[in-house]
Amino acid sequence: MGDHVIAHVHGIRVPGGPGTAIVDIFRLEDGRIAEHWDVMQQIPDETRNQNGMF
Repeated sequence: MGDHVIAHVHGIRVPGGPGTAIVDIFRLEDGRIAEHWDVMQQIPDETRNQNGMF
């Protein structure tokens, strides 16, 4: 069984806004969070391609 949890989240604080792309990484030890890392990026209004972030 692995000891890491990774979440890719689309956070929206203001309804109707583009929101934020968030990645949370947790390392577990004995069933508890031992370490946590995160990174956030505002989702742009316009992108160079149609793929999007989500």
